Amino acid sequence: PRVFVGLSGEEATVPPHDDRYNSNAAAVGGGTPVYGAQAWRFLPTDFAMASAYGVPAGSSLADWPFGYDELAPYYERAEWEVGVAGESGASARIWPRAKDYPMPPVPNNRQGEVMRAGAAALGWPALAVPVLINSVPYQGRAACINCQHCVGFACPSDAKNGTHNTMIPRALATGRCELVTGAMVERIDTDSDGRVIGVSYYDANDQRHSPRAAVVVCSAGAIETARLLLNSRSAQHPDGLGNQHDQVGRNLQGHYYPGKFGLMPEQVYDGIGPGVSAATCHFNHGNPDVIGGGMLANEFIVLPIIFWAR
Repeated sequence: PRVFVGLSGEEATVPPHDDRYNSNAAAVGGGTPVYGAQAWRFLPTDFAMASAYGVPAGSSLADWPFGYDELAPYYERAEWEVGVAGESGASARIWPRAKDYPMPPVPNNRQGEVMRAGAAALGWPALAVPVLINSVPYQGRAACINCQHCVGFACPSDAKNGTHNTMIPRALATGRCELVTGAMVERIDTDSDGRVIGVSYYDANDQRHSPRAAVVVCSAGAIETARLLLNSRSAQHPDGLGNQHDQVGRNLQGHYYPGKFGLMPEQVYDGIGPGVSAATCHFNHGNPDVIGGGMLANEFIVLPIIFWAR
């Protein structure tokens, strides 16, 4: 269980089967040490939803200012530099790709086999879920040992790939990078002309520091990035950095992650990780009276108490 403390200091104990439990992390690597590591690309239509579906009344739906073709080379670079295992041929039929994944897909477990058989019977194309997990040894780290602890836990074999074991170690190895841990950035600092000159942060001992830099990369996720930009008000930026149009912190969109459990006449659960291994993108677009859609996949390996709770 986890203990949550509210704004008024009240405590609440949340068990693992409670929907509020979540698995977010503030650690070296952000959330990547504990994420589920699915590595989907957006489809070309995802970049032009307003053009494809129209803008619903009262919404702020808009097309991206660029398309899939412009972003595709960066998808490819990330897939190779961080390490993605996937089914290259099947994925190329869904979104264009110039280069295969660096690793073959993780093996199906029993759930994945049942998922693929069901999709085939219904005429839905299926593919292996692309994941940032080593299906074979990659970049000096071992392959997945098929344990059950991907979501919410650090990988015991270091086979789950994130910034904590790829980009950050490479930067440190250059000798030109200093990693500050246990810190919280307060604001992005600007000079009298309104130009960014560095940040101010508090360390683990509650001491304030203000290092200066020629370039500041603000890459803290949807919530923390907006917090930093809004906290960085100044005479030149009275509403926060980049907020001259009052859009920072607005238009937040998450992704809906519903799940279903059912009883089957045969054994379908073998507990072999990482779990999510087969999916269909048949419903990503083209659904009557629905804007967009989503993929359908078998679930990650879950704690036995989850089945009890459902």
